[in-house]
Amino acid sequence: MTWKIGCFTLLLSFLLLTPPVAVAIDETPGYAIIQKPFMMYAGAKKNPYTLYYPIELTEPGEISIYIKTYKFDPPLRNKKFAPLRAVLVDARAFNMTPAQWKQWAQKANQYNPLELLAGDQIRAFATGVKHLFGGKQKPPVYFHKQMACGRNNKFGSSLKYAVDAPELAKTGGHYVLIVRNIASFKVEGSLLIRYPGRTWEYDPAVELYAKVHPDLMIKSISLTKKNQVQIKIENQGQGSIMLGQYHRHGANTITLLIKVGGRSYGATLPLFDPERKLRKAGATVTYTLERAIINKPTDVTATIDSGKKLLESNEKNNSLTQKIGGVTMVGKIKPLHTVLPDLMIKKISLNNQGQVTISIKNQGTSGLKKTLWSQPQNAPLLEIKVNGSPLSTISLFGFDPGKMLSKTGGVVTYNTGFVPEGRLVVSATIDSLDRIKESNEQNNKKRVSLRH
Repeated sequence: MTWKIGCFTLLLSFLLLTPPVAVAIDETPGYAIIQKPFMMYAGAKKNPYTLYYPIELTEPGEISIYIKTYKFDPPLRNKKFAPLRAVLVDARAFNMTPAQWKQWAQKANQYNPLELLAGDQIRAFATGVKHLFGGKQKPPVYFHKQMACGRNNKFGSSLKYAVDAPELAKTGGHYVLIVRNIASFKVEGSLLIRYPGRTWEYDPAVELYAKVHPDLMIKSISLTKKNQVQIKIENQGQGSIMLGQYHRHGANTITLLIKVGGRSYGATLPLFDPERKLRKAGATVTYTLERAIINKPTDVTATIDSGKKLLESNEKNNSLTQKIGGVTMVGKIKPLHTVLPDLMIKKISLNNQGQVTISIKNQGTSGLKKTLWSQPQNAPLLEIKVNGSPLSTISLFGFDPGKMLSKTGGVVTYNTGFVPEGRLVVSATIDSLDRIKESNEQNNKKRVSLRH
């Protein structure tokens, strides 16, 4: 973000993150969000490692700040100790000349490289710096709120500050959040700022901290009544798509690529999911490519997130190719190839007893042949691994004695009886030996991180 203050340009670096703890983020009109991860190297009380986060308000409203830490190096054993200090000031605090700023920054930011702060172009505090961080004097007018934060717990710390119209006129809407590490160890965490403004800043690296992740897949390719190509996309993962993904632009956007014959088309996430439906696990959206009309059998390939802008629980099921067209029907046109089953791992989770359960769904256009239950040598197997090591391999009769997968849309849940201790990565593969022919062979595996 670039600010012009007087005749100087203020360039400050954004480093923010996403909390793995559930934090309600509403897309309120007139409000924007900054959400990115941060890493703060070791500092000291008299010489802290410091980061700056500029915030530009466009109207009166409330600034909400949430800070959560995830990793300490070396580990932090005292959960009550708060290694970070967060202070909210307005831009009136920056009134030095560039030369004075450089001289101050070289001393105060010994552990904070000047490149991170854009060097000479940033102005610094002329007076009252010590007032902000523990001084006994009356705080200056540009000081607004502070908090000790960064404790080793699952809740994080929050700060709220309301800006009314008179104050907005005085500050020009220019505020800076200053975060300092006064501890002698490195701290990794996330910061989320919600404020009345226009500029969204989202770093997808925050998704690394999430406990569960989304999983986008192409569920089907069909035709409308007007023979227009229609793509159905599903979030079959357990996690949500972060709201910030909908506010990314250009090459950073999650994109749906569609190849019809020899021609390619594209649609970004806000275009094919304008109502933000895919933020919810299990949700589906349907996108119609009105420009692509098919009147004869044509190969259509749809790929979601080919640029890997989204962290998913399964990156191998993002593409589907089908031959459609050439048949006059009302509604959707079925693919011309043979009707087949399509087994997928729908969900890996813990039940009320803390045992790992695996849900398998047949989302194909045909059920499994019932003769497979009496022919184990030809039947699909369910393979389960924990942290990469085999846990068990179960026969079709073992995980689906009720023959639920013999029906299209059938779902069966298998209880492994296994109770994990701590955090473990569990993976499940259906038809691990490729014994049956399916309409989609790319969605048979799922891998999630579980914690009991």
